[in-house]
Amino acid sequence: MVISRRRGAECGGPRRQKLVATPGLGVRPGERLASTVRETGGWPVLLVQREPGELFLQGGAALRAGEAPPLRHPEGSAPGWLERVDTVSLETISRSVDLASGGWLWCGGVVVHANGDLYMVNGRFCHRLDASCVVVAERELPLDSPYNGLQILSDGNLVTRNLGFRADDRAGFIVLEPEGLRTVRELEIAERCMARFSCDRSADGTTCTSRRRQRCAGWSTGRSAWIWTQIGPPATRFGRPVRRLGHHDR
Repeated sequence: MVISRRRGAECGGPRRQKLVATPGLGVRPGERLASTVRETGGWPVLLVQREPGELFLQGGAALRAGEAPPLRHPEGSAPGWLERVDTVSLETISRSVDLASGGWLWCGGVVVHANGDLYMVNGRFCHRLDASCVVVAERELPLDSPYNGLQILSDGNLVTRNLGFRADDRAGFIVLEPEGLRTVRELEIAERCMARFSCDRSADGTTCTSRRRQRCAGWSTGRSAWIWTQIGPPATRFGRPVRRLGHHDR
């Protein structure tokens, strides 16, 4: 999956509509598609374009035989990484040091911020890296759990949420400011959620509508961005209520 540049997010943007921004691959008569495969030695998760010709790969620790995530390895044994790769050969141009995970192995997420830096969730940690894959800031997140997804809000802050894969988990959102990854706001709701979450805006930051007639309650940040998540155990989360979660004042 390739993510759009600057303030981008997976699935075609924070709303997760998976819209295609180009008319297609542009394959002409007589041309054919070819593929390039490269072994990374780990779990290649996402590709993101920072600027034209700048392609970055987010990766996590390799799975051992018989393992299936989410899982926890001994402390320090599940590092992730970020690397810039050649857009044709996929060979490494520059690569970060091993990035802490708290031992948790899950896919996490990566986004490109308007400030030009890349932000990555890996296990229980969030990292800010520059275009050379050098760590600018690192933050251990509050819950002892892998975190699932990372989004950029309209005010430039970032939001992530724990992976609710255990029966007694609660959905714990945390909003981080982009400079040093300090906490702006935390919110916990008394139901667990394993699915990714999405973000949206309303015209005045005070109302929203929900598709499929699902009820919702809400949270806006800077009174302009909404955070949506599906609530419920992993096996039954589809068709469960969609929540839109509270608001904070900057």
